[in-house]
Amino acid sequence: MGFLDNLSKTLSTGTDRVKFEAEKFQRTNKISGEVNNLKSQVDTNLRQLGERTLELYQQGSITAPDVASLAQIIAQLRDQLSVKEKEYEEAQSATFESTEHHTGTSATGMPAQQVPITSETTHSSAPAVGATPVEHLGTLPPASSVPVAGTTPYACPNCGYSLPQGAVFCPNCGAKQTGS
Repeated sequence: MGFLDNLSKTLSTGTDRVKFEAEKFQRTNKISGEVNNLKSQVDTNLRQLGERTLELYQQGSITAPDVASLAQIIAQLRDQLSVKEKEYEEAQSATFESTEHHTGTSATGMPAQQVPITSETTHSSAPAVGATPVEHLGTLPPASSVPVAGTTPYACPNCGYSLPQGAVFCPNCGAKQTGS
């Protein structure tokens, strides 16, 4: 019977421990919620105090130098905020304008990139020994050898631009290509 008594005692102790940990979890979550509530109240009251102090400073009732510098910082931040909000509204109201055929410009109106971005290198990518970076640029293929829209069987699923074989990114819209 000693084995069963030890097993029963172990199970009882384990059950008591689980109960204790569950109660501890509930208690700490409750206290944590109360702490967060109090912090929120402090933040709300500090914000109201700050807003009232700023109003009094702007009315000339407070002339402390510390308040003046903080009021100046707040004014600058509000100006920046106003600019960013306008920028955000413009970005939100932008609409996509699709073109039926490609005329050498991307969807942004910028000239389309004419250099393929491929996973295979067809030209030496290493500069000649002693060559400067500018001299190395001469190893790029001439623009006339780059495939243009409609000359390859591969099309970008995003914009429909004809891709050079092995392209990793679309030279027109920049979309990453999943297969080659």
